Amino acid sequence: MAAGEFPLGIVYAHRVESMKKSGAPIEWVKTVGPVFVTLSPVAVAAKARNPSAAKLLMDFVFSREAPLVLRNASRSSGRLDVEPLVPRCILAS
Repeated sequence: MAAGEFPLGIVYAHRVESMKKSGAPIEWVKTVGPVFVTLSPVAVAAKARNPSAAKLLMDFVFSREAPLVLRNASRSSGRLDVEPLVPRCILAS
């Protein structure tokens, strides 16, 4: 798709932006209702060897800092308080 071999594809917006930065002749279109399909479930095992460390990891995952780390790696976040990589990705409230 990035090489122009296909007229249409279903992709993540952040991947299209990455391909555009590499010079690919590609653009994405925002759909009527944006859909986040990436889930990141987090849990602590009932018999974890170090449950306190697991709880600290959960605190980090749910913090504002973790999505910022992902954003710096060109990934999207579902958090409303983390600015998206592409302004067009802002969810309307």
